[in-house]
Formats: sequence, structure tokens, C-alpha cells
Amino acid sequence: MVLGIAMAEGWQSSQVTYDAENRNLRNELSTMQSVMRENDEMARDLVAELEDLRAALEEERAAMKQASAEYQDSVHQGDNVGQKIESQTVNDADAIARIALESYRQALKDMSGNNEE
Repeated sequence: MVLGIAMAEGWQSSQVTYDAENRNLRNELSTMQSVMRENDEMARDLVAELEDLRAALEEERAAMKQASAEYQDSVHQGDNVGQKIESQTVNDADAIARIALESYRQALKDMSGNNEE
């Protein structure tokens, strides 16, 4: 009978240990599940942000492609047929010379540190 009581006490002691370990494991599991939910939410936010950035990049590329298609350098292509009438450039030698001189003077002012116009 003493042996039976000792075994019962040992079983109760080990049961208490198992119960405590079980509680600890459940707490740890709960914590890990909470962290997983937070990580999943952050991952979804990052994926959404990445998709927005990709869409913005595609829009920017499309706009650049369209602008590139509308503009062709007259030196290489001659008169650009694709340009709209309102934005066609006439290669006026006097106007080009005036702009070149004005740009040169502005560059000299910028280099000398005098930014007054």
C-alpha cells in the first residue's frame, strides 16, 4: 500500500509538472500566433505597397514612352510629323543664336556667383 501511495503521489507530481508545461506551451503558442498575425498583416501591407509602386512605375514608363514617341530630335529625323502643329519647332538661326548667347551669359553669371538676372 505504501508503494501505491508513493506511486500516486509521484503521478500527481508529474501531472502538475505536465500541466505547468502544457500551460507554458499554450502561452508560447498564443504568443507565436499573435506574432504571426502581425507579420502576416505587415506582409500584406508591404505587398500592397509594392503593387502600388509597380503600378506607378508602369504609369511613369508609359508616360515616358508616349513622350518619347511624340518627340523626335529634328537633327536626326528632320521635321517631326508626329508633333502637334502648336508645338512644332522652327529652326530659326537667329533665335538659336540668341538663346545660345543668353545661355552662355547665364552660365557665366552662375559661375561667378552672381545669380541676379
